[in-house]
Amino acid sequence: MKTLVLLFQGDSFASPKRPEQSFSCDVFRDECQRQGIVGSEEVYLQVVFHCKHFTVIPKDIDAQRIFEYHFPPLAAESCESALLLDDKQKMIFKSESTLRQAAREMLPHHNLLPDAYLLVNHCLRNSKDKSLMNIHWKDDCLQIFVAHNNQLVFANAFQVKCDEEVQYFVASVKQEFACDPAFQANLIGNQKLESLVGEFFKKTETFDIAENIHSLLSYQKQSL
Repeated sequence: MKTLVLLFQGDSFASPKRPEQSFSCDVFRDECQRQGIVGSEEVYLQVVFHCKHFTVIPKDIDAQRIFEYHFPPLAAESCESALLLDDKQKMIFKSESTLRQAAREMLPHHNLLPDAYLLVNHCLRNSKDKSLMNIHWKDDCLQIFVAHNNQLVFANAFQVKCDEEVQYFVASVKQEFACDPAFQANLIGNQKLESLVGEFFKKTETFDIAENIHSLLSYQKQSL
């Protein structure tokens, strides 16, 4: 089976190879029709979308009730969940109805995953014998994930309006959860992260979601 991997934000798709060149859902539908793959059983679509609203809970807790409690303005929205690599917790997140509809119309085999889910699992997988923080800043959303020795200790997203707020949230989380002097951070998204928070860590690395999309997609369990 052939795999088709795309990025999605707002109401537009993009190829991981050219993330700066977005195209609409209508263009996606037209291209599927042009290639004759509409309804194909031989194509598996995987889409990674930007997610501002998520939380991590024990896997046996009712997801919709917790989602409504954490995000009252989105109470009327449906949510989805996916099991983390630790097999103990799951991430719940807002369902992307526009994306879901487009995927269902075109390809019966598809998997839609939030970027936050993949970055949490990346943090879990790569924190053996150390502390690791993944910091993802995109537009007005700052996602922060912390794992220590393959155990997730923090996962949250913050709305940020200025550089100082980015510094504040990163410094606060590091101060509370930095149990390792050699705390390492992956800086993802906005290129200003290095100059703003790089000095908070002994070691930082720049990490790009589009460039590492295939390895990130390998860090997933089944949806619930």
